[in-house]
Amino acid sequence: MIPWLQRMKDSPHTVILVGLAVLTVFVYAQTYSHQFVSLDDPDLVTRNPRVLEGLTWHGVQWSSPVAKATATSAPW
Repeated sequence: MIPWLQRMKDSPHTVILVGLAVLTVFVYAQTYSHQFVSLDDPDLVTRNPRVLEGLTWHGVQWSSPVAKATATSAPW
């Protein structure tokens, strides 16, 4: 067997890593069949003028948590 593969096989970290990966896939695979929920997406994404402008410096400043938090400038 290849030496690095043997070391990886014998490592307890590999077992933990593979276990977490399988658990994550198992948990999130269930959401594959869920329907999309668009509760506030039209207002925050699809009809938001700042988002529709694309990636601009003004849009980055607007979405930044450091930006002044007012009702009109805070995106969420």
